[in-house]
Amino acid sequence: NMKKILALALTTILISTSLSTMATATPSTKDEVVYGILKHDGSVENLYVVNIFDGGNISDYGNYSKLSNLTTRDSLNQADDKITISTNEDKFYYQGNLLSKDLPWNIQIKYYMNDEELSATDLAGMTGKLKIIILVSKNLNFTGSFYDNFGLQIALLLNNKLSSNIIVDNATIAEAGGNKQLNFTVLPGNPFEGIITADVKDFEMDPISINAIRLAFDINFDSSQ
Repeated sequence: NMKKILALALTTILISTSLSTMATATPSTKDEVVYGILKHDGSVENLYVVNIFDGGNISDYGNYSKLSNLTTRDSLNQADDKITISTNEDKFYYQGNLLSKDLPWNIQIKYYMNDEELSATDLAGMTGKLKIIILVSKNLNFTGSFYDNFGLQIALLLNNKLSSNIIVDNATIAEAGGNKQLNFTVLPGNPFEGIITADVKDFEMDPISINAIRLAFDINFDSSQ
C-alpha cells in the first residue's frame, strides 16, 4: 500500500511587526506570515517566516538560519540579526528560516487503531476503528501574547470512500470534494482536546492544517431587557 501519511502541515498566520531585542534602529513596517511544518505527532519540524514590505530602503530584524529573496534576484544583506535591502518593487517578499522551533502552542497528535496507539506511518493502509486525538496547550517556553490573542482553526479531511461512522464532538462537518472536512475552533487562551473516531479501510489521510488567526466575533446583544 502507498503510505500517504507523510506529513502533517501546520500553517500559523501571525500578522505583526517583529523587533529583535537587539535592535537599536527602527525597522521598516511589514506584515509577516509564519509557516510551520509539523511532524506526525505535532512537534515542530521547521518554522519559516515570509516578510512582506512596501518597496524602498528596507531594514528588518530576525534570528534566521537562512534567507531567500522571493521577489527579485538581488542579495539580502545580513549582519547579525539585521537584514537590509533596497528595491524598486511595489511589494517585496523575503523568507527567513527561523532558528527557534518554538510555537505559542504545544500540539500533540495521537493515533489509535482498534484501541492500540500507533505511529502515523504505521496506520497507512490499515482497516479498523480509527481514533485521532489532537491536544493543544500553552507553550510556557514561548514569550509573547499570541496564545492569549490568537485562536486556532484545525482542519482534517477523511475520504468518504475510505471512512464511515465518523464521530466528532465540538466540530463542524462539511462535504469537500469527496471528503468529510472536520473543522475545530480553539479559542484564544484555552487548552483544547479534539477526538475523532471513524471506521476506516485501506487508511490514508491528507495533511492536517492548523491556521492561527486573531478571532473577532460579531455578536448582537439585546439590551432592551
